[in-house]
Amino acid sequence: MKLNSNTLVILLFSTVLLWSCSSDDDSGTPPVDTIENYFPLVVDNEWQYENTQTAAGNTEESDETLSVESEQGTENGSSYLLNSTNESAMGVSFTNILSNGALYKNENKLFLSGSFDIGVDQAELPDFAIDFEDLVVYDVDASNGAILYTEDQNISLPEFEGISLSLDVTIESRSLGSLEDLVVSGSTYQDIIGSEFTVSLGVEATTTIPGVPFPLTIDVIEFQEVVKSTNYFANEIGLVESETELNVVFSDALNQIPNFNLENIMALVEQNLATFQVTLED
Repeated sequence: MKLNSNTLVILLFSTVLLWSCSSDDDSGTPPVDTIENYFPLVVDNEWQYENTQTAAGNTEESDETLSVESEQGTENGSSYLLNSTNESAMGVSFTNILSNGALYKNENKLFLSGSFDIGVDQAELPDFAIDFEDLVVYDVDASNGAILYTEDQNISLPEFEGISLSLDVTIESRSLGSLEDLVVSGSTYQDIIGSEFTVSLGVEATTTIPGVPFPLTIDVIEFQEVVKSTNYFANEIGLVESETELNVVFSDALNQIPNFNLENIMALVEQNLATFQVTLED
């Protein structure tokens, strides 16, 4: 079949057009992945915070530097120990919790194993710490409200001044989803995820009271939420804002035990990122 000149021009033009479109659609350049790194864990990374604690009508302010102190190998890969310069009596703060454990990452999650003291430091009660392992601090892929971690514990403490204490503890972390931005101390941070960390606690005391022929068990603390920490992390920066509440209400039944007088505890610790110096992981 013979092609006239007009038909030949049309075919050539169509071929060039199809080749051009194909070249535009398949440039050979791979898509750029968004880096998701909401707590860069590299030794010597550090964050400076402005802290404010409000308790018993008093307000205390302090500065704190949180830094990645060392790296160690574990069965989960590398884990990291953090150090805090906060030596003031700031009670329960999230940076203190972070610096009393080991952090590691896996599948877009940040994990923490360690222990903390919830701050019920009164003469009538012994000191005690609550241990936990592989607590999920955040999960990049979790939706708002998703439970990230939950654990129930029952702890028996040694006898203390003739009183035995039994603790029921629930530790939980929950996702708060994502935010486009967050303003902290006048600075705007982009690409934010949030999470919430809570501790619920109940304490029973068993003791013998003169004149009573059998041991008496009463509630020291009726099961309640005693710690609630709300935390926000910025991509490629780390923790930018934290608010931790401590609320401990002691049971009215304590008046059955002589010389066992405890005052309710209420404190609020607010932490805002001031400056930071971080290197991203390779």
